[in-house]
Amino acid sequence: MQKIAVVGAGIIGLSTTLKLNQNGHNVELFSKDNPTETNSSYAGAIWDGTFKEGVYREWSEVSLLQYIHDAKSKDSGVTLKELLQVYRTEVPEPWFKNIVPMFQVISEKDKPYGTKEAHYYSVPHINPKKYLEFLFEKVSKANTIVYRELENLDELIEDFDIVINCSGLGARELVKDPTMYPVFGQLLLSDSINIEHSYMDDEDFTYYFSHEDHVVFGGVALKGKEFSKDQENISAEITQKVQKILPQFNESKISKIQTGVRPGRKSVRFETEFFENTTIIHNYGHEGLGYTYAWGCASSVVEKLK
Repeated sequence: MQKIAVVGAGIIGLSTTLKLNQNGHNVELFSKDNPTETNSSYAGAIWDGTFKEGVYREWSEVSLLQYIHDAKSKDSGVTLKELLQVYRTEVPEPWFKNIVPMFQVISEKDKPYGTKEAHYYSVPHINPKKYLEFLFEKVSKANTIVYRELENLDELIEDFDIVINCSGLGARELVKDPTMYPVFGQLLLSDSINIEHSYMDDEDFTYYFSHEDHVVFGGVALKGKEFSKDQENISAEITQKVQKILPQFNESKISKIQTGVRPGRKSVRFETEFFENTTIIHNYGHEGLGYTYAWGCASSVVEKLK
């Protein structure tokens, strides 16, 4: 049997490991952090398959179906909730309208002011820490977990037939990828406000996602930054944007400020390299769409091994 190593225990690494298990492969999972301490644990996180084409659409669809399945488990942290998505220009109905449990186009008279198009549909909302714990429990039962910080993939080449690189932003150092860059993000969390549905305006980058026991408000994406000293002003800007659509939201409703770093790249690196007797599959650079692409990319990894 082939010896397989997966590097990285965020959403990409965990989903890849589980897909490999489902297809008869045992894995050694390498990570410097517990999954709930990875960047994946600080995401918003909902599934967002709008405007995806080609392989990105394929990856998105596989993930959507997986989350719909996982939502059936009360311990998963995945819930299906309604999202109001607004657009400033006219857009076609999305490719996934017949896959999600519910979809409707908002009528002209009911569209929010200033929007050209609005869709209301049921979409997977993922509680990151809870979902990562849910996946990691399964991973831990079937695989060997190695908590170790790698300096480069050469450390694994002699011992493994296949190495799958799911290192996210860590790929900058691990494989010396100069095209990787950090994208600083900041969220406001509230456990004292009750909202029936979620909201997203991509053009204005304003959103709130209603999870099981809290609501996440955003957002900001500062390309090239891993940290910001301006978090107080960022919080004020997010609050002002959200208040335009949700007047009852204010600073007194904020229970926590959460920051994280997205693994930025112009496109996902999903490709294979060969070093002597070892195959390396790169699966990183998903930026803010890791949860949307994760299970699709994991399935593509399995296909590469057939």
